[in-house]
Amino acid sequence: MKYFCTGGLNMENLQDQVYHRLFRAILELEYIPGQRINDKALTEELNVSRTPIREAIVRLKKDGLLVVVPQSGTYVSKIDLHAALDGRFVRENIEKIVVRESINNITAENLKEQHRILTDQSDAVRGANPKDFFYLDNQFHQNFYKYDDKSEVWRWLQNITIQLDRFRWLRLNNSDLRWDLLIKQHTEILDAISRKRHSQAEQLAGLHMNLMLDEEDSMLKAFPEYFTE
Repeated sequence: MKYFCTGGLNMENLQDQVYHRLFRAILELEYIPGQRINDKALTEELNVSRTPIREAIVRLKKDGLLVVVPQSGTYVSKIDLHAALDGRFVRENIEKIVVRESINNITAENLKEQHRILTDQSDAVRGANPKDFFYLDNQFHQNFYKYDDKSEVWRWLQNITIQLDRFRWLRLNNSDLRWDLLIKQHTEILDAISRKRHSQAEQLAGLHMNLMLDEEDSMLKAFPEYFTE
């Protein structure tokens, strides 16, 4: 894990950096579900004082990513599939509308931007790079909220879909997921949008969202210790 150069940073900025670094480390399974977190060790790893570490831990507890076990310590929470299902339900029902409405605002340059992301995703597939694929996938979906002037809704959704994103990361990195199918669905959504087919775009977005928790059983079987009972 990279340490921080703290020169020129005020405490608030440093706390944010530490929080986002630890958030990402948990999402990306650098710290696995159930792993004990030691704030003293983190101060050494990140080369920061305990104050920003402790503040970040408080925020991560509120996010549901860390849990405190009395007289034992602080641990990375296990993935809550019920919360992941709830997150998918909320996002699916919002995103279908956002994709449909974005047709009224999307420009030719916006479509080019989305197609460039799909090209980059294809490169990630060829390079067997799930990390790039994951973040490109997020950017592809986030852009529709931007085009529809709903960026604040996207930011709000990030708090709702934390457990869903944890499952997505695990699934993307540990299964025979058909990445090409995801790209194909993205392409079909863009095609419907470019043809101004509102209902079709909405339907395709909904079908795509339903893939997010595919392979639930296989993930539970492969990593039972990563999930809540």
